Amino acid sequence: MPTITKIADYTARYQIAKDSYSKKTLQYYIDKSEAKLIYELLGAELGGLFLADLDVDGIPQTARFTDIYNSFAIDDDCALHCSDGIKEYILGQIYFDYCRNDSTYNSQIGNKGAVSENSEIASNLWHDLSQRYNIAIENGKQIQWYVSCYKSEDYTEYKGVKLEGTFWL
Repeated sequence: MPTITKIADYTARYQIAKDSYSKKTLQYYIDKSEAKLIYELLGAELGGLFLADLDVDGIPQTARFTDIYNSFAIDDDCALHCSDGIKEYILGQIYFDYCRNDSTYNSQIGNKGAVSENSEIASNLWHDLSQRYNIAIENGKQIQWYVSCYKSEDYTEYKGVKLEGTFWL
């Protein structure tokens, strides 16, 4: 199955340092997470149809899927609904999961973290991660609004999971 995101896509807001170790680990996260995230976002049936519609570059070919893959901005009577598209949602979710789990590594004697005389982990690490997670979740909620309310007649198979943000304390 083609992947929607590639290692090179993790830049800007979702920047991940890329070396031989991190590339292997990030590719593992991409391979293991993308389909699950699509199923949670759209439900099993619609998610499966979306994944089946992807070309070899991970881009959907059918209009109803390109509509949610791409960004959109729509005014309705109550609000402005904006989404950066499914790819950005996937990037944010995988970035969060990768960074949340990458602060330690597993060795034969247990989990370890890097210690250095010249640096320390920034105190706002979890705050930054939760902010980026919430940005991705809001993006996903807008996609879910599009398929469940705005164009529900085009996405009758929709049964996505309700997405919830997180709060950093």
